[in-house]
Amino acid sequence: MPGSSGPDFSLTRINVAVTTPYPAPILVAEDEETDVILLRLAFKKAGLATELIVAHDGREVIEYLDQSPPRVGAGRPLPGVLLLDLKMPRMSGFEVLDWLRGQPRFEGLPVLIFSSSNHESDVERALEMGAREYLVKPHAIQDLVSLLRDVHERYIALSNNGK
Repeated sequence: MPGSSGPDFSLTRINVAVTTPYPAPILVAEDEETDVILLRLAFKKAGLATELIVAHDGREVIEYLDQSPPRVGAGRPLPGVLLLDLKMPRMSGFEVLDWLRGQPRFEGLPVLIFSSSNHESDVERALEMGAREYLVKPHAIQDLVSLLRDVHERYIALSNNGK
C-alpha cells in the first residue's frame, strides 16, 4: 500500500538478516577484562567463522539487542546466541533475563549463562527465567576453546545451515 512502507521495510530487513551468508555473531556479556581477553584468545584459537561481540554489562546487552532486527532501520545483526554472565555492574544477568522475558521478538534467542558461579540457586533461577543452558566458565584455555566450538556448532552452525 502506498504510504505504509514501514511494515514492508521491516519484513525486508528480517529477510536480509535471515538469508545472509554470514553466520550470526555471538554476543557475550562479560565485565571482567581478563575474561574478555581469554575469550578473544580462545575464540581465535577455535578458528570460528563468526564475529564475537562483547558487551561489558547488562545495559550494553540491552542497548545492542534494541538496535537489532526486526526493529526498522536496525544497524546491528541479531546474535545467534547470547553468552550471559550473571554478576555484572549496572545491570546483572538476571535483570537481562527478566527484560528478555518481556520482549517477544527475542523469544527465539538462545541465552546461555556463562558464569564462574556454580551455586545451585543461581543455576535453578537462571533456567527458570528462560536461560537454555548454564555453563560454568572453564579455567583452562583449551577447555574454553572446546566450549566455544561446541556452542558455535550447536547454535550458530546449525542455524546457518537451516537445520
